[in-house]
Amino acid sequence: MVGFGSSGLNVGASLNASGQIGDFVWSQSISAGFWGRNKLLPNGYLRRSSCSRNFDTFAPDKNSIAALFFMKVVLKKYTDFIPISWSGGTTTELTLFPESASYGDRAFDWRISTATIKSEQSNFTQLPGFRRIILPLQGDLTLHHLFETETQAIHLKPFEQYTFEGAWQTTSEGKVIDFNLMLSRRAEGNVQVLRDLKSPAFFEIENKKENHAHFIAFYAFRNRRTVRVLSPTLEKDIEMQEKDFLLIQLAAGEDVICIINPDKEEVCDMVVTEVVVLVNESAVSGPSFI
Repeated sequence: MVGFGSSGLNVGASLNASGQIGDFVWSQSISAGFWGRNKLLPNGYLRRSSCSRNFDTFAPDKNSIAALFFMKVVLKKYTDFIPISWSGGTTTELTLFPESASYGDRAFDWRISTATIKSEQSNFTQLPGFRRIILPLQGDLTLHHLFETETQAIHLKPFEQYTFEGAWQTTSEGKVIDFNLMLSRRAEGNVQVLRDLKSPAFFEIENKKENHAHFIAFYAFRNRRTVRVLSPTLEKDIEMQEKDFLLIQLAAGEDVICIINPDKEEVCDMVVTEVVVLVNESAVSGPSFI
């Protein structure tokens, strides 16, 4: 588990599985996992669902409570993103939840973005009420937290991640490309990096927390990649090009299996993010879902 009680993302133990799923045969070795727990693939997943949906046409009404009970999958292409310039470089917002929220108003539950820092030194925007997870994808990054009586320095190599409070006064050194996850007090999240991925990587995402919206996201930092999504309501191979972003919103009570690189394609780097956010009835009745 990943600190979400009965919810969590697991990577399977070493397992050779073979089964007919839809129109393709799945047969590969699944690597032993990270995050401290090994879990075998349940046989119940090796079947064809009778209610398979097409990921790019199926989506619930985002203003309805029914949004909690259906899966939604969104593939965002790199060419569709619009970088926003600031004094130290550019920022590209990959996703914001709720979709109707505003980053400028700080009225959001969570946000994923990348930034290209072009200045050797830059100042971070202070974000009271939010936690931040940052990791450099390219280049070395040093963060300086300025407190009343001292300054704390944090040095990060590529793919090393660090969590800190958005309210802290923070400056940075280093020209880098970084990955950012911002979380309000209503949200919990974690980031995992798969580097030099050659063999298939298997994820089982359990979604059993009531009154919570559960998300899993994939960012293809280097090279193209296929992500195979398997659930009771969806079976789909999703092709991702470099810098594409895939976001999956799980249905209530539905577990999902994702297999990265099922056909052993070229080596890639993938950033995987899981987020769980508290959703109450008032939030669901408004435009709170992607």
